[in-house]
Amino acid sequence: MIDASIRTKKVVRYLQNVTEGVENVGFIEQDAHNFVQAHKKNMISIGDAQTLINDFMHLQSEDSNFFYSFQVDEDGRLCNFF
Repeated sequence: MIDASIRTKKVVRYLQNVTEGVENVGFIEQDAHNFVQAHKKNMISIGDAQTLINDFMHLQSEDSNFFYSFQVDEDGRLCNFF
């Protein structure tokens, strides 16, 4: 679903139609949305953030007008990237 870029809302509606009712799906749309968001968050591994920062550092060394900024949380995890 995520790799195919299908919206969570469409998947839930499809399942509701196939199972002939909202009550037969076993979860609500918000549950599905929360699951997808948690999965997306877990897709970024520890090395990915460092690779991104390294690539942007390299781009900035080649172009002084290139700007980036990032913030990490108290555990050193990337939380914002501009």
